[in-house]
Amino acid sequence: MTTHLPSNASSTPQHVTSSPFRVVPPRPVARPVPAGSQKPAPASAPEPQDPTPSPEKIPPRSHRRFMIGGAIAFGALAVSFIPTPYQVGGDVKLDWRETARQSVHTPIPAVVEQVLVQLGDQVQVGQPIVQLSSRELEREIVDVQEKIAQLARALELSQQEQVRAEATLVQAQAQEQAVREQAKHKIELASQLERGLFPPEVQQLQVERQRFQEQLQEVAMNIERFEELYRAGAVPLLRVEEQQNAYRNVERDLAINAERTELVRRQIQEEATRELGNVNVQSTSVATSITIMEGNRQMTAHREAIAMLEDRLQQLQAQRNALTLVATTTGTVITSDLDLLIGKEVRPENVLLQVAELSQLTANVEIKEDDLDFVQVGASVTFRPRQAKLEAYDARVETILPNVKVDETQQKRVATVRLVIDNPQKRLSPGSSGYAKIFSEWIPLYQRVGREVLKLIPERLL
Repeated sequence: MTTHLPSNASSTPQHVTSSPFRVVPPRPVARPVPAGSQKPAPASAPEPQDPTPSPEKIPPRSHRRFMIGGAIAFGALAVSFIPTPYQVGGDVKLDWRETARQSVHTPIPAVVEQVLVQLGDQVQVGQPIVQLSSRELEREIVDVQEKIAQLARALELSQQEQVRAEATLVQAQAQEQAVREQAKHKIELASQLERGLFPPEVQQLQVERQRFQEQLQEVAMNIERFEELYRAGAVPLLRVEEQQNAYRNVERDLAINAERTELVRRQIQEEATRELGNVNVQSTSVATSITIMEGNRQMTAHREAIAMLEDRLQQLQAQRNALTLVATTTGTVITSDLDLLIGKEVRPENVLLQVAELSQLTANVEIKEDDLDFVQVGASVTFRPRQAKLEAYDARVETILPNVKVDETQQKRVATVRLVIDNPQKRLSPGSSGYAKIFSEWIPLYQRVGREVLKLIPERLL
């Protein structure tokens, strides 16, 4: 006979032992109803569940530790393969680029007359920025100009004298030529006389003399003939005397002709001698004129002196123009209190003001010699300024200096890498500092840790 328990009957034991575990009976399973049965058997009431697990479901403590350790090891292994950027860097101090800065100096000692810019002004190449003046320079310019004016007046007088001397020389040369020609003619006549060659006037006298000689012969023959006739009583004595008088007249004319011929000869010789003297005198005049003209060669000295002074004047004027100082680079004025320079004397070794192009700055970072292989020219760099650490600026490696030195601590060898930092907003300024990281490559974490550990091992142990 089957006994049915009431549905509200509890299956929990009445007495609980001191064991920490509680026995939970298995849940009853509903039995199938046989075929042909009139009514199904009543279902047994469900047993209440105990939240305490049975001893068979609780794993051992060592097993749990193993599982936890395995999970940690697996996580660490997975983390070690996470790619991380390998970067090297260090503290840096910003400076302006050498090719993008200008330290303004005066070319000569001068006084500041006017400052045309102030701190923070943007300037362009060729823009005037400072106006200077020099009293010594102005005095020298005035002195050179006065000397040039004096030499110019002296040169003008010398040119006038040269014109007169050249005119005198031309006239003297023409006179000398005429005198020489005349003297040459006279000397030639005298020479012809000595050689028996007579000039036309002498030849005329010679013809006249020959005629007188013929007349003298004819009269002499007439005298002889009339004397014979007179002795023969054919003619009177008067006829003889007439022929004798005619003979004496021809002799007188012949003597006059000889005197005239001799006079002409003497005149020709005297004129030749006189013309020779005139030639000598005229030569002296020409020599004098040449001497005067050569004395005017001082004009050349005047011109040379003027040319030298004009060159000096151009140099001085260039120095005066250079006293208007202009910007040689496009950039920003980074010098303050420029108004205090007005009226002060400055010298070439003093810096008046500085202009820098701040769109790009430069910095030197020291890295360990061990990290030198991980730095390449053109590599990407991140710079964070100390005053604004959350702001990052793009930069790049410009060059790697070839020298390796010992750092300030004398404990490690470092190389210097020069960086170029982009500063488009011009918030960074020379002299500010920060930290720069040079990107090398992406590597797994375990490789990075290995590299750091390897740096700690002395070379002698490798």
